[in-house]
Amino acid sequence: MLLDELNIENFGIYKGSDHSIFFTPRGEKNIILIGGLNGGGKTTLLDALQLVLYGKHAKTSNRGRMAYEDYLKETINRHSRHKSAMLELFFYHHNEGKRDRYQVKRSWSVRGKSVKENLLVCKNGVEEPLLSEQWDEYVNEFIPSNISGLFFFDGEKIESLADARKSAGLIKTGIHALLGLDVVDNLSRDLNALKNRRKIKQQTAEVQAQIQQLETRKKELKKELLPLNEQRTLLKEKLKQAEGELNEAWLDFRREGGELYKLKKALEEEQNAVEKEFEKHKKEMRKHAEGAAPLLLVKDLIYKAKEQAIKEEEGAVAKAVVESLSVRDSKLLQLLEAAGAGQEAIASARQFVEKDESDRLKQIPEKIYLNVSPEAFSDLNDEFFSSVQSQGKELKQGYDEFREKIGQISGKLGAVPAQHIIAGIQHRIEESKTAVEKLNIELNLVTQQVQEREEAINHQDAQISKKLTDSADKGFDIERQLKVLEQADNVRDVLTEFRSLLINEDISRLEQKILESFQSLIRKDDLIDKIDIDTDTFKLTLLGKDQHPIKPSRLSAGERQLLAISILWGLAKASGRPLPAIIDTPLGRLDSKHRNHLIENYFPNASHQVILLSTDQEIDQQYCKGLEPYISAKYKIEYQEDIKSSVIKEGYF
Repeated sequence: MLLDELNIENFGIYKGSDHSIFFTPRGEKNIILIGGLNGGGKTTLLDALQLVLYGKHAKTSNRGRMAYEDYLKETINRHSRHKSAMLELFFYHHNEGKRDRYQVKRSWSVRGKSVKENLLVCKNGVEEPLLSEQWDEYVNEFIPSNISGLFFFDGEKIESLADARKSAGLIKTGIHALLGLDVVDNLSRDLNALKNRRKIKQQTAEVQAQIQQLETRKKELKKELLPLNEQRTLLKEKLKQAEGELNEAWLDFRREGGELYKLKKALEEEQNAVEKEFEKHKKEMRKHAEGAAPLLLVKDLIYKAKEQAIKEEEGAVAKAVVESLSVRDSKLLQLLEAAGAGQEAIASARQFVEKDESDRLKQIPEKIYLNVSPEAFSDLNDEFFSSVQSQGKELKQGYDEFREKIGQISGKLGAVPAQHIIAGIQHRIEESKTAVEKLNIELNLVTQQVQEREEAINHQDAQISKKLTDSADKGFDIERQLKVLEQADNVRDVLTEFRSLLINEDISRLEQKILESFQSLIRKDDLIDKIDIDTDTFKLTLLGKDQHPIKPSRLSAGERQLLAISILWGLAKASGRPLPAIIDTPLGRLDSKHRNHLIENYFPNASHQVILLSTDQEIDQQYCKGLEPYISAKYKIEYQEDIKSSVIKEGYF
């Protein structure tokens, strides 16, 4: 099965009809990542998928014992003018090599005191009246409702399953669903009821009177149970309302900038620290500006001055040479005259030395501007200027970064609401918290009373059954009655044996699937060597390399939660059904180490289609980057106060 598209209209926090989300993965990327803050509408998406598929049998987050019609009324967006809602799901299903596209459209509207519900099912674009009429039975061919919890679950469920007793309950439920043992158990109960009806006809007047007394007490207990159940339902409704008010108060708190208000002191401390660092940085900049930095402004002039100094030095050398040669030439001419050289030769020699002196004098600069040695410019080279310029750029970049950071902090501080604005909302939150806590205590107390009555009723049933078993009157129809009872017992024995064989045959496969899942998550082959599941209690036992049991207390809290995920994953694998995995608040309270295990080893492999609903605190930018190679699409759910609705946008936090 492959989910394709979900359309929502006036359901829960989603007002209006422009709410669609597309699930079909692109290529081999199997993850759809949906982000949203708490109370923004993530869990509502999960409820929408459950409700559109299963209707009155849906396992939604907030129905409790509410009647289905009342629940449908409650789900209609309270800000909408229309007293109606609609959910529409498109999905693909492969059957005998053929892929069919199904459309399930469930809508309902309030008419007076009642609710009118409509269901439309289409296959490959063609309406199927028979499918629409029998959808409650037909949907189990795609995702049986009794195993949907293996594929649709949230972080709270994972956290609760870290408790060994609750994990045993899940394993039992999963095995019953996967093997169809609920059918076997129902048949066994029916046979037991038949046996009791037959037995009661055989009892003496005295035993019948005792049974009647037990039945009377049972009726009294049921009578006591009725108002308690009503009280529990009422308390659940009040609790839901109180939780809604608490969520609304938290939304107002966030909308008014409450999160920033909580960070005000930290922001002010950060601002002071950054400003101090900024002052240090500006001192460095001033020091740089007072040092060699200004030379960058006259770099070309310095290079020209350096050239001029070289020319002046060369000119000074040339001048000294000319002066030295002039003395030598004068002596040479005197020697020629003294030696009696001819006038013509002397004149030629004089002409030569005069021309040579004239040429040399032309190479000497007419003016000396600098009178500085070129050595004074030896350090002012390209490397020097490049270093000064690079240092300046770094200081300027640091300056810009400090300015930007201070601006960001100032912006946040500027957005911090006044204390008097937040105080009222905080008071509402505290009042709502107190109300929720009080209602939870009352609800737990009433629930305990309900459980006590239910246990007492079960005890009465057991006593009645014992009376029926202990005594039988050998009366008129005894032989025929005994045959019926004997056959019923035989069939029940066969069913018990059949049930045991089914469990024993499948339990080892499940043990291996859970172990494989856990080892692939934990990446510690030496931690657990084997997993045993008791076929009677369904309690899971971990065995080490020495084949001795490992106490759950030896595992860290994170490892216990990974084990809970492994149980869900193992059961899902054992089902043999290629179904999508939909996980709300997937990382729960896991630490970063164990979160990495899920990011790297579970989410990319949980199913051919994985839909993750997360807050920005769970799958943050770091984890999102780790999942990027597997992400097909990203969505973000935002609550918009101006339209009183959450909206679904493409992208992530």
